[in-house]
Amino acid sequence: MVGQDRETRTRMSVLFDIWADHADEVTLTSILCDRCGFVCYRPRPTELDIGNKYAYLAENPETSHEISRQLETDKARSDHLLAALRPYISAESTILDFGGGNGRLMISLIEAGFRCSLIDFPGEKVHGIEHIGSRLDDIPEGRRFDVIVASHVLEHLADPYRIVRELRAFLSHDGLLFVEVPLEIWRRPPLPKEPVTHVNYFMEPSLTYLLQRAGYRVSSCREVSYITEDGGVGLAIRAFAQADETAAQHLATTDHASTAHDLLEPNILQRVSRALRHPEHTYQRIRRQLLVRYGKTPILWKALKYLPARRVPKLRP
Repeated sequence: MVGQDRETRTRMSVLFDIWADHADEVTLTSILCDRCGFVCYRPRPTELDIGNKYAYLAENPETSHEISRQLETDKARSDHLLAALRPYISAESTILDFGGGNGRLMISLIEAGFRCSLIDFPGEKVHGIEHIGSRLDDIPEGRRFDVIVASHVLEHLADPYRIVRELRAFLSHDGLLFVEVPLEIWRRPPLPKEPVTHVNYFMEPSLTYLLQRAGYRVSSCREVSYITEDGGVGLAIRAFAQADETAAQHLATTDHASTAHDLLEPNILQRVSRALRHPEHTYQRIRRQLLVRYGKTPILWKALKYLPARRVPKLRP
């Protein structure tokens, strides 16, 4: 773990000391579903493992602040979510943020007058949000919501299918499920520097397949740019879906493994197409590469450092 920051070392301790029972070495293998293109790694953490992870992180001083901390990007990220939801909500809409930490993504919706509730671990929450509890079981019987937001949540779960299916019971008639997950399948297997935070990796077909299998009619599922917590630009898959018991009967039988392989080994046309579709992300990546490659060259550094960082960019919803 030499050279890693303290938070990363803490998460690696989860892998070696909790999940692998104090092993000296852990081998993780990326695996791909031939049918839907879903990617994860093996050995796969169980729900108990994930629960133990969060308990450990909540007790550790390096990570215990993560749920309740306030970020400079909170307002911009919330504005972006509000813009994405605007076509689907009215003044009377009730919104549940599932797994939203301290509720930061609801800030702009609360300011706009929407009634917002939250399911996540205990801790200090943003003003104006109703903290129902930490589990879906904490929601009172019969309570329903017009919109349920699961933003950057499914990538953390041991059983995303079970959670998405259970969320259906809390949607009102014609209620909307909003899901967003990071797109991390691109030019390499998606094993990050620490494989504890994210355990699931989606692309458009696999997220669509998951939602349909869980009983949803997917009206939209596409690749988008989003504002990361540190103010950069990331790529994500965003889906809008409504409960539909018949959806599972119409699951696509297409082999989507080839789609994943295209993302892992994109040709020049695919790379150019992505760069043009997401100019903010492309600019950020090129700027970062220039700084890494030429940042130690005095003359070039003086020029490069004046390249605007474009922090908290304005993105299309």
